[in-house]
Amino acid sequence: MKALIILKNAGNTGKTQTLECLTNNLGEDGDVISKKYHYNGHDFVAIVGYHGLKIGIITIGDPGTEEFVSSELKNLYNNGCDVIVASSRNRGRVYQLLWEFGKDNDIDTMETSSYRTYSDYHGSLSYETINQICAKSLLGAIHVFKTIK
Repeated sequence: MKALIILKNAGNTGKTQTLECLTNNLGEDGDVISKKYHYNGHDFVAIVGYHGLKIGIITIGDPGTEEFVSSELKNLYNNGCDVIVASSRNRGRVYQLLWEFGKDNDIDTMETSSYRTYSDYHGSLSYETINQICAKSLLGAIHVFKTIK
């Protein structure tokens, strides 16, 4: 069984930072096989070996990156990734492309949103803490996929 997890939300809401946390968490008990940065120097595509699974991660999903995302999805799929976690805005061409890729390749697909906090409110958790909590939730989903693989 292959799985695709779409991490969606509006721009600048912590998706890339959450997936960086996830990559680091996976790398603690696994092996970062490859990690290459997008030309913007911030976003990346990674493959991590983790407890017998290959996990692919794509952090870019902004408008105008459809060709890059499509190409990297195919690369991760062809490299035997069991689970692919990809970032996307809430709607748009990348979002649609991810769902269609899952359907066209018979991949079980789910979506979730990055967690958010609002610094204007008293007592808000830090962005770093929120991103780490979301990354741990994604790691939990990966563990469930591992048990039903």
